[in-house]
Amino acid sequence: MDTQKIIVTLFWYNRRRRGNSLARSTKERDKDMWRLVSKNFLNARRIFPTKQRHVADMVETCRQDKNVKRAVVFGSSVTAACNPWSDIDIYFELDEEKPNLPTYPSHKVVWDKWTNFSVSPELLKEIEQKGVTVYER
Repeated sequence: MDTQKIIVTLFWYNRRRRGNSLARSTKERDKDMWRLVSKNFLNARRIFPTKQRHVADMVETCRQDKNVKRAVVFGSSVTAACNPWSDIDIYFELDEEKPNLPTYPSHKVVWDKWTNFSVSPELLKEIEQKGVTVYER
């Protein structure tokens, strides 16, 4: 069994073992949504386990780029609807507009990237409501 299948299986096992997670308060549920399976970073447990390693590597890339003020992951990667083929939606808040955004070279994951210079007001509202901040300087 490959690693991603094991992680998803553990996720569903833990969910059944804990019982109805909706019975817990939203704050408790959001604080410890999933187990950490990668290097730790800001709000790592709120990223779906199969995507944590990729996001951790992107956070390291953001730390090296002085133009990035904040990175927010949103979309399926922060929900139980995520699957091994899901892309990772990420929003970068930048100091200044530049043609090159932070890059994480991998053929295993697709990144959809937006910045404070390219995002629509409607999408920004959704990002602010449902997104998970994973890096902040």
